Order: sequence, then C-alpha cells, then structure tokens
Amino acid sequence: KNRGNLIFPSDDVIKITKYCETVIRLNSNIIRTTNNIKTIITMKVFNDVCHSVFNDSAMSEHIMHQNIFDNHKTELIKSIIVIYVNLRLFHEAKCVNDSIQKEYIRHKFTKLIHFKNE
Repeated sequence: KNRGNLIFPSDDVIKITKYCETVIRLNSNIIRTTNNIKTIITMKVFNDVCHSVFNDSAMSEHIMHQNIFDNHKTELIKSIIVIYVNLRLFHEAKCVNDSIQKEYIRHKFTKLIHFKNE
C-alpha cells in the first residue's frame, strides 16, 4: 500500500532503528534512574552498529575521498540514532506521566460536571 507518498527507509536505517529499540528495551530499568541516558544509549548503539551499516561500494568510495573527521557516514548514523532515541525517550516519559497522573473527575465526566458543582 502507498500511504500518501511516504518515503520508505533503507534496510540500513531499519537495522539501526531495530538495534536502538533492543538497546532501549534492554536498558529500560535504568532509563528513569540514570543521568545522560540519551548519550549512553547513543554511544552503545553507535559502537555496535557503525561497522555493519552503509557498507556498499558507493559509500565506501565516497568515504575514501573525505577527511577522516568529516565523515558523512558517521554523521548520518549518529543523526538517525539521536532522532530515534529522542522519539523513544519522549514516548517513555509520556507513558510514565500518564501512569502517574490520576484521572480527574472533570476529565472523565465533562458533561456532568455542572451537576457536581465543580
């Protein structure tokens, strides 16, 4: 199906995001207790994934003509990881906030609130 001309990700992007998801799920117990969890997860994923993705001949040839510190491959991998980790951590925070907040009467019975004098 074509859902409104959405862009389909490459196999390497899917591989990176799936590995990010496994690392986040493996570290779900320390997400709420550790500072700089975004950096920790990003570095774990990058160290494990950087040599296994974007290894086609065109990318390898392109990298050979660049400065070692200005590498498009590493910037691309890091940006994919950072965007996905941000998205997942925001989702985790929203789930925690939803579980903490109690359900107010006004949210539950918006039409009947006038009869409870609130």
